[in-house]
Amino acid sequence: MTKIRSATRMALSIGIGCASLIWIAAAIGLVPDPALEQGRSRIGTARTLAVNVATYAENRRQVNLKKLLERTVESDDNIVSIGVRRTNSEQHLMTFGPHVEYWNLDHRNDAAKQISVEILASEQPWGELEIVFAPYQFSGNILWLSFPFGLVAFVFTASSLFAWVILSKSLKYLNPSNVVPSRVRSALDTLAEGLVLLDGNGEIAHANESFKKITSSIGEDILGRKIGDFGWQKEATELDEGMPWELCLEDQQRVARHVLSLTLPDSTLKKFAVNATPIYNGEEKVRGVLVSFDDVTALENKNSELAKIIGSLRSSRDEVARQNERLNFLASYDPLTKCMNRRSFFDQFEKYWNDEDCKLLNLLMLDIDFFKNINDTHGHSIGDEVLVLMGHLLRESVGDRGIVCRYGGEEFVVLIPSITVDQCESFANDLRQLIEQSETSGVKFTASLGLSCRQFIPMDAQHLLDQADESLYLAKGSGRNKVVRFDKRLEYKELIDKAAVAEAEQGKEIPYTAVTGLLSALSFRCPRTAEHSIRVADMSVIVGEQLMNRRELYQLEVAALLHDVGKIGVPDSILHKPGPLTKEEWVVMRKHDDIGAEIVRSALSSEKIAHYIESHHQEFSADDVGTDTVMLMPLASRIMTVCDAFDAMTNDRVYRPAMSEDEALQELERNSPGQFDPQVVSILCEHVRSGVHKPKSEVGRPVFSTQQANAIGEHIEELYVAVSDEDVEKIKNVVQQLRADASGDSQVDEVANRLDDAIGVTPQADLEEVLNLANEVMQICRESRNTFVQTAESIVAD
Repeated sequence: MTKIRSATRMALSIGIGCASLIWIAAAIGLVPDPALEQGRSRIGTARTLAVNVATYAENRRQVNLKKLLERTVESDDNIVSIGVRRTNSEQHLMTFGPHVEYWNLDHRNDAAKQISVEILASEQPWGELEIVFAPYQFSGNILWLSFPFGLVAFVFTASSLFAWVILSKSLKYLNPSNVVPSRVRSALDTLAEGLVLLDGNGEIAHANESFKKITSSIGEDILGRKIGDFGWQKEATELDEGMPWELCLEDQQRVARHVLSLTLPDSTLKKFAVNATPIYNGEEKVRGVLVSFDDVTALENKNSELAKIIGSLRSSRDEVARQNERLNFLASYDPLTKCMNRRSFFDQFEKYWNDEDCKLLNLLMLDIDFFKNINDTHGHSIGDEVLVLMGHLLRESVGDRGIVCRYGGEEFVVLIPSITVDQCESFANDLRQLIEQSETSGVKFTASLGLSCRQFIPMDAQHLLDQADESLYLAKGSGRNKVVRFDKRLEYKELIDKAAVAEAEQGKEIPYTAVTGLLSALSFRCPRTAEHSIRVADMSVIVGEQLMNRRELYQLEVAALLHDVGKIGVPDSILHKPGPLTKEEWVVMRKHDDIGAEIVRSALSSEKIAHYIESHHQEFSADDVGTDTVMLMPLASRIMTVCDAFDAMTNDRVYRPAMSEDEALQELERNSPGQFDPQVVSILCEHVRSGVHKPKSEVGRPVFSTQQANAIGEHIEELYVAVSDEDVEKIKNVVQQLRADASGDSQVDEVANRLDDAIGVTPQADLEEVLNLANEVMQICRESRNTFVQTAESIVAD
């Protein structure tokens, strides 16, 4: 609540006293009544005018009388109208102004409104003079009240203002310190802390010498000043609160240890601990405040420095905690995939294994299929993206149900307790499908999974891991992109044997002269089929580059070139029939796959390529995933099936015209995954629709002899092996041999020169550039081989 200053209170008291005296004087009649005086004046005016009217009446000068009364009404603003009436007559002899309208017999002798005066002529009643006056400005009680009120208001305002000015000036010259005895002042001056005595308005009544030193006001007269005028500054935490002495006066309670700052004239900043205590009078009312100022500048500065040190230590502690957390993460997790590393995984694995309550414990081992081919084809940065995505998919899928570990390279391990092996197998298949549907930077990939669990009675934790690893080996060896349980491993025995044979064949060279001879024989028997085989091989290589390593890609190319070689054993009447085949003829025609497989086994001694040819007419079905049907249909066969169907649909047959490429692609997509592998179809569609599709067999090449063609064909296999092994020196040697065998071929010379520049004097070269150049050389070799076959066909046709 805002307090009124003493000078103001005293001035108002004086004003009220003066106004009261005026009211009393008016009440006892000491103040003149203007209404009464005006009434007397009007009566005198009426009598004087009546005498003049009587004079004119005696002399019978009515004309002069009219002029007199008319001038009187016009000249006197207080007179509204005048009327003259003869004695005992109700009619007026004459009127001036709106007399009839305003004259009222009930108020004939009311001086405030109208007056009637008898007119005597020759001492005899002659008539009456009637005068209507304008009303007073105030009348009756209102007149009596209004006049003193204005006077009282004026006296009150003027006296209060005058008294306030005089008192405000005068009180400044009074010495407030007189309220403090001299002995008390002397005692207060001996105190080291600043001490101030304030009155109820916050004005200084006394200040000791210490306070004057604090505020640099020694020698100045600070008594009567507001203590808030010194420029005190509050701490940031107290900005919303008032000053200590204000709080003390308002709450009438002691206020302690408020810290205030004061900037001295020399720009020095001082800090004070301020205490305020209320001072009571005999009636227990607060009359002032005693305020003490304790200089705590040094202490506050030390506290500030200490706070900075503590803040710095806290920041250092937090940084150390963050670094420790990061070190713990780096020590326990793989930084690329954010999955647990092997060391931390084995610590957790042992805890689960040794937990007697953990009866259900499943372990999944995963491996990304053809990961090396992804690195070779798209680069290691894309390979890292694949690893990151794999880690993300595993962590999101497993969540809090288990532990995900990057076991090494592209291998991951997942430990899942508290569920049955059947539930874990279902989870693994869902995870496999999720991985198959994912992609990063346009690259799709799959994974093979091996599953084992505590139920299969492993001897220890490592044995459980070995069981899962063995199951993973079976999943990869039987076609990849599948889940294999350890308890079902015997079902894969035949596939394991075939995989072992295939592995043995990888190190064995395929006699390319035999491949060329078989392709030439097919060209002699059916040139159109040979051209079809070359186109299928070209497309199969394009698709296989994204799904296979180099060794497997070479085997795919050979299998695609010879996939219809069995038609050599089909009778001409069926092979060259100009119309559709009958059911019996189809039975004979379908035997060409088995015939071709036997020819390949005999000529090339390759069980793997023979198996590709036998399997390429099987139908792929999503319902068969995880069954022997898919296991027995290798990836190479699935690629050949799609490319074979596409080329057959986009080329004329004697019994139907060719489809457009777009129509053929739509047909493949409609029958995927019912008949064709959807992943293979997707890659082929993307390539054809990109606009760069062009059968490589159409590119013209120089014509070589049979000996040169066979040598070039052998170099294709050698380059495949060298590129697969990333053997730069071997690549260089093969290209140099190719340059010698294909002498005069400008394309071979140009690529060989670029390869020499890339390798330099040592094999330490840019591997990616060398591999790209080697791929160009392989493409040149394919074109040369195709040109040789087409030339042979032309000779046969002639």
